[in-house]
Amino acid sequence: MIKLHNSLTKQIEKLTPLKTGEVSIYTCGPTTYDHVQIGNLRTYIFDDLLRRVLMTNGLGVNHVMNITDVDDKTIKRSHEDYPNDEPQVALHKLTRHFEKIFLDDAANVGIDLSKTKIARATEHINQMQQLIKQIPNKYVGDDGINFV
Repeated sequence: MIKLHNSLTKQIEKLTPLKTGEVSIYTCGPTTYDHVQIGNLRTYIFDDLLRRVLMTNGLGVNHVMNITDVDDKTIKRSHEDYPNDEPQVALHKLTRHFEKIFLDDAANVGIDLSKTKIARATEHINQMQQLIKQIPNKYVGDDGINFV
């Protein structure tokens, strides 16, 4: 039996998969505009450890990790590094360059992403917009979406 801390209830609770024998994990990946540092990699090491513990306990794991390949930082840096390229070309060059470095760094510290689905933000804009439309108005402010 696996027990985890539920940050919503602040309790240690038994893990009860929604689908018998399977769990899905969605984790945040890097924003690919610069190198990650060892402190950043700690998060991904934990995600990998959780996935391995779940699998060792007989659960199938569907792990999706997002890559933030478009935001204010990636756009700014892509203009700085590739000023002569079209904006989308510059963004693609920058983010794919740092994505590869991240994946290499992750492998070098023993993180296994071979069965993880990588979801780049730029490839899921429409889905994100649809999800955002479903967020209750009480969380939407002038400065963005806020979760307590």
